[in-house]
Amino acid sequence: MADQELYQEQDTSAALNTLFHTTQEEYPLELSIDPALSEGAEGSASAAATALAGPASDPADASESANGAEGATGGTQGATESPDEPPPKRRATSRANMLARGGACEFCKRRKLKCTAELPQCASCRRTGRECVYSQKKQRSRVRILEDRLMELEKRLSERDAGAGGTQAGSRPNTGTADSTPMANYDAPSSGVDLFSLGLGDGLTLADVPMKRTEPDLMTLADAAAADTGRYPWEGMSGQDIASALVKHINDKDKGIGQKILQHLLQIYSQSSPYRLVSTVVSPQMLFARASGPALQHPHNSLIAALVPNIMWMSPSETLHNPQTISTVTEALVQLSRVLSAAGLANMDPRIVDLVAAASLRCIALTSQGRFVDGWNENSHAAGLIWSTGMGKLGGVGELFLSPGQRPTDRAARVHREERLRMIRGKGQIVPPAADRAELAERIRLFWSAYLIDRSSALGWCWPAVLDEREISTPFPHDDAEGDDALCEHTTLNDFLAGRAVGGPDSLLTATIKGVTLAYEASRLLDRAPSLANAEATSRLLRLVKRHMVTLRPFEPSSREEALRDAGWNDVWMQCHAAEMMLYLKEEIDAPSPPEELEARDKAIDAGLRLCAAVETALNAGDTDLAGYDMTAPVMWYVCGRSFHHLARRVEASGVQADRERAELLREKLQFLVEATQKMQKAMRLAEVHAQMLYNVSNDSEIMLGEYVRPDNVDVNVSVEGV
Repeated sequence: MADQELYQEQDTSAALNTLFHTTQEEYPLELSIDPALSEGAEGSASAAATALAGPASDPADASESANGAEGATGGTQGATESPDEPPPKRRATSRANMLARGGACEFCKRRKLKCTAELPQCASCRRTGRECVYSQKKQRSRVRILEDRLMELEKRLSERDAGAGGTQAGSRPNTGTADSTPMANYDAPSSGVDLFSLGLGDGLTLADVPMKRTEPDLMTLADAAAADTGRYPWEGMSGQDIASALVKHINDKDKGIGQKILQHLLQIYSQSSPYRLVSTVVSPQMLFARASGPALQHPHNSLIAALVPNIMWMSPSETLHNPQTISTVTEALVQLSRVLSAAGLANMDPRIVDLVAAASLRCIALTSQGRFVDGWNENSHAAGLIWSTGMGKLGGVGELFLSPGQRPTDRAARVHREERLRMIRGKGQIVPPAADRAELAERIRLFWSAYLIDRSSALGWCWPAVLDEREISTPFPHDDAEGDDALCEHTTLNDFLAGRAVGGPDSLLTATIKGVTLAYEASRLLDRAPSLANAEATSRLLRLVKRHMVTLRPFEPSSREEALRDAGWNDVWMQCHAAEMMLYLKEEIDAPSPPEELEARDKAIDAGLRLCAAVETALNAGDTDLAGYDMTAPVMWYVCGRSFHHLARRVEASGVQADRERAELLREKLQFLVEATQKMQKAMRLAEVHAQMLYNVSNDSEIMLGEYVRPDNVDVNVSVEGV
C-alpha cells in the first residue's frame, strides 16, 4: 500500500519536477553565469567554452551514426555520394531501433514497446485511442539556443550590477509585486538544485522566471504548435474540459493537457507576491524545495488540487483567468482535494501538515468565489487540524535548535514546570516535531496564515473565530525565521493584546496579523456581554490600535510599482482605520452625555474617511485594479461602507444644512467603496459579491439569501437598521 501511494505521489508531482528540475541527461551542458555568484566559479570558463563548442557526444547519437554508415556501405546498389552534398536523411518509416534511440512516444517508452513513431499517432496509441505524445529529441540547434540564453543572462547580470552600484544580487531592490530575495527558510537555487529548466542560473531566483516560456524544455507536439501560433494549447477549451483535464492529471496520473496547464500555473505562481495570503500558506519557494527533494517530501496531491483554483487568475491565458472557468475548476478541484485529504487522514499520511495547508487553501478558494458557508466549513476543518498537529503550541520549540549556551536563562524553570504539568495530563500531537529550523519556520508561517483566514472569515460573518487566542503560544513570524533571535522569540498574541509586546519593527506578516486581530477584537466588542465589552475595554483596545499605527510604515507610493509593492502595508492601515471606526462608534453608544456622543461620532466618521483616503492613494498611484490587495480588504470596506450608510441617515435626521451636506458626503464615500470593490473582480468573485452587498445596503437591504436576523435581544420583525 505504501509503495502504491508513493508511486502515485511521484507521478502526480511530475509537473513540479518538470518545472523545477531537469536531469543532467537532458542537458549535458553546464553553464556558470557569473564567477561572483557561484562557488564553482573556477569551472565557468571551461563550461562556457564547452557550451559554445557543441554538445557532448551521446551514445544514442553514436549508435544512430553507426547504423547510418552501415546502411551506406552495406548495400550492393549504394551509389557513391559527393563529399560536398549533405548525407541523405534516414527515412522516417525505418523504426527498427527507435526505442533504443529514445524516439518512441511516451506511452511506448513507459511500457517498453516497439513504437512506429508515426505522426500524429503511432500504431499502439492509434489502436488504444490514446493521445500520442513525443518528447523533443535533442538537436544540435539547441546549442545556439543556449548561447543566446547565456548572452541574455550575462546582459541581465551586468545591467543589474550597474544599477545596484555594486550591491549584492540578493539585496537588490525589486519594483514589481514579487520579492526577488530567496526565502531564508529554504536553500537558495545555487545550493545544488538545478533550475536550468526555468532558464535560471546561480544568483537568479524564481522571481526572475519569464511569464511565458518561449522554448520549453519538455516540448510535445502541442507545445510546439502553441509556440508557433502564440496560443496556449488549452485556449478555447470549456471550463468543464479544463477541470476534467486537471482532475485526470492530479488523480489519475494522466499526461495530457492537464499536466501542461499545471506546469504553466506553477510557473506563474513562482513569481507571485510573497505577501499574498495564498503565498503565506504555501510559498513558491517551499514548493520549489519540496519538489526538488526526495519523493517522500513531494507536496501532497490534496495540496496541489487546492492550490490550483487560487492561482488561475494570475495566468495571462484568457481561458484560465475567465471567471466562469475558475468557478468550474474550483468546484471540481475542491471536491478532489477533500477526497484526497480524507484518504490521507484515514491512512495517517506523514504529510498531514500539507492537509492543513490544503484545507486553508480550500477556504480561500471557496470564499473568493463568494461561497461563504462552504469556506467557513473548510476554515473550521483547518482549525481542528491545527490543534491536532500542535502548530498552535510552538512556543519555546525554537530553543531546541540552539546550543545550550544560547538558550534563554529561564528555560530550565519553564521546562521543570512543564514536566510537572505533564504528570497530570499528557500532551501529544499527530505529527512528529519539526526536524530542523526550516521546517519549524514553515509551520509557524502556516499557522499564522490559517489564523488570518480564520479571523478574516469571522470578521466578515461577525461570528466568534474558531481559533481561541488564549490558547495560542506560537510566536509571531519573523522575516529571518531561522535566525537565532527568531528562535528565542517568545512574544505571543496574548502579549500583544495585553500591551506587553516589545521589540523592533514588525515584519509585514506580523503587522497584518496584529491589524486583523485589532479589527476582529473591535468587532467582537459589539457582540459580547456588556460586562465584558465595557467602556474600559473599548478604551484599552483603542490605545492598542493607536500604538500599532505608530509602528507602521507610511504608504506614500510615487508609482504603480511602489503601490503594488507596498500594498500590504496600506492594507494594514485600512484594517486599523476600520478598527478605529468601530471602536469610536462603540464609544458613542457608551458615552455618558450627548456632547461626548457627538465627539465620538465625529471621530468615527474621520476614521472612515481616512480608510477611503488610503484606497484613493492606491488608485492615484496607478494601482487602478487594486491588484495588490487580498480578501481582507473587501471585508474592511464593507464594514466601513455599511457604517457610512447608517451614519448618513442619523446625521441628516438633525435637519441642519451642514449635517445634510455631511450625510451626502458619506453616501458618496459609500458609492466610492462600491466602485473600489468592483475593481477587484478580476482576482476574486468575492469582490463582486461584496460590491453587491454594499449596493444592497445603500438600498436598505442587508440580509443575504439564506441569511436571517439573529433574534437575541431584538424584535425580528423590526428593520435591522442600527443593529
